Amino acid sequence: WRRMSAVSAPIKQNAVRFIARLQVTKGCTGKVRFDNFRIAKLKLGNGQDPSVVPYRYAPERANTNRCVWIDGMRRTRVNGEPFFPLGVYGGILEKDIGRFKGGPFNTIMAYGAPDRKALDRAAANGVKVISGVNHVCVKAKERPKGVDSPADERAWLERYVGEVKDHPALLAWYAADEIPVTRLPELVARRDLLEELDPEHPVWCVYNNTALMRHYVPSFDIAGADPYPVQEGSDIAGSSRWTRETVQGSGGNRAAWMVPQIFSWSHYNRKGGVPTREEIRNQTWQCIAEGATGIIYFKYGDLLNNSDTGRTFEDRWADVTNVAWEVRRAFPLLLSSDPAPAVSGTNDTLCARAFAKNGQIHLLVVNASRKRVDAKIEVQKIGYPTYEAVLEPLEVRFVNLTDLRSMIPQHRIGRDAPKGWWERRHREKLAEIAAGPKEYDMVFVGDSITHNWEGWKNADEAKFIDALHDNGKGRLKNGSRPAA
Repeated sequence: WRRMSAVSAPIKQNAVRFIARLQVTKGCTGKVRFDNFRIAKLKLGNGQDPSVVPYRYAPERANTNRCVWIDGMRRTRVNGEPFFPLGVYGGILEKDIGRFKGGPFNTIMAYGAPDRKALDRAAANGVKVISGVNHVCVKAKERPKGVDSPADERAWLERYVGEVKDHPALLAWYAADEIPVTRLPELVARRDLLEELDPEHPVWCVYNNTALMRHYVPSFDIAGADPYPVQEGSDIAGSSRWTRETVQGSGGNRAAWMVPQIFSWSHYNRKGGVPTREEIRNQTWQCIAEGATGIIYFKYGDLLNNSDTGRTFEDRWADVTNVAWEVRRAFPLLLSSDPAPAVSGTNDTLCARAFAKNGQIHLLVVNASRKRVDAKIEVQKIGYPTYEAVLEPLEVRFVNLTDLRSMIPQHRIGRDAPKGWWERRHREKLAEIAAGPKEYDMVFVGDSITHNWEGWKNADEAKFIDALHDNGKGRLKNGSRPAA
């Protein structure tokens, strides 16, 4: 007999039932029996307040001389410069690394604790490396040979960290991958050991039980989670929920590098197709809208596994890099030092986040659902309008609100106005100015009120503007001049 156990997310107080699934690995043969199956309440307490957990990157302890550190805006800094980790799990092998040179990615999460030769390859191709040391553990099936006790773990890490910690390609340590919270003491000890051996680089851990993130806080410097929502019957909004729980559960003051899904669940014995470019894009911007400060996709190797997908590696790699380039182009906003205003109006399937740079406010809005939604987002900054729009399923929009302050609401232009109406009106005004008596001090073209000052001439214009006044304002007549 072999004892097996797992920890679920917290069960809601009003739950009347839940389902626990027992399964064996794909490809197993023979028979399996489960005996003495029990469900018990796990007593974890409420968890420490993350704000009081000792944190080597807290503002009062910040050391800007570190090679890699986290600043007060939760941004990663490398040699003092803001850095947004954008990468994939895997790809550091000699046969793969060339694909990264000149591309959008700046980071690789490398399994198996890469040696200096592998780090040299990464540096030559312009990428940083997160070194995976999560397998250096007595309980890990893939542990290095000779690691059979906690003392062996320490000796192995002392040797390896000492060999590579000064390499310029090193970004962080990957210390835990979906480890249950029942093993928290050893996770905390692992983080503390890595800090002792290398105070220059942070520790990143990825967990799949974000509802318990506050309990995990002592085990990492950088929080992470891997939602993987694209599967049969799935709700893709899981990316936003997990990111929100990760950011809030870790106290709101730690960096959060999230792990969107680019693999097919069919590779892991579940039903689900390959995520489309739109689904990869939507997951990515959900995470960023909810506070992610880094994106590391899982995983490069699965893009090569296409026996059941009908798609080539090149096709799938193009989907991922296309989205990554979009994120890369947004780096000036994502890494801006300007304080950004808060937003309101979001919900479980509507994500939004504001960014500020050079006096301008940019708004990111994401429809994290497969249905069309009406968005109404208010930016908490004087002088900026409430943004209203209709978003199609899985739609992502980046809007410069500075450009919207003197415009009619977006949804009226895009949905209700006759095609070409604004462009034609603009041309007409320019022509009138050019042919007129040159007596204009100001041309005021702004909203429905100023348009009413002169009336309208075309039937489609009359129909459009009349409609704006139908709700409680009475109907203005074609050709009238309400304020000549």
